Amino acid sequence: MTEKKKNQEESGWGTFLMGSAFSSLFGMVQGMLEGWQLRTRAWTQKLVRHLGLLFFSILGIILCLVGAARLLDAFYGREGMGEVVVGGSILSLALLLYILDRNDMNN
Repeated sequence: MTEKKKNQEESGWGTFLMGSAFSSLFGMVQGMLEGWQLRTRAWTQKLVRHLGLLFFSILGIILCLVGAARLLDAFYGREGMGEVVVGGSILSLALLLYILDRNDMNN
């Protein structure tokens, strides 16, 4: 009978130690997952804010360019001339930036 009681005590301590080891491991994994979740949520919110800012910036630039083209149409007195001037300016700027970027890559 004492042998049976001794085995029960050993299994009780073993179960207790294993249970506490697993609970601490579980707590550590749970803490890491919560940290990842918070970082992911913050990153997603930042991404949404930046995409919204980018969208409204592009929309504002487009509206300014359309307005400038209409003003140039009125200035030159010919339909479509403003779009040609604004489009040519944008293409010239893009070409200049391409050339400067290509030179930086070669150096």
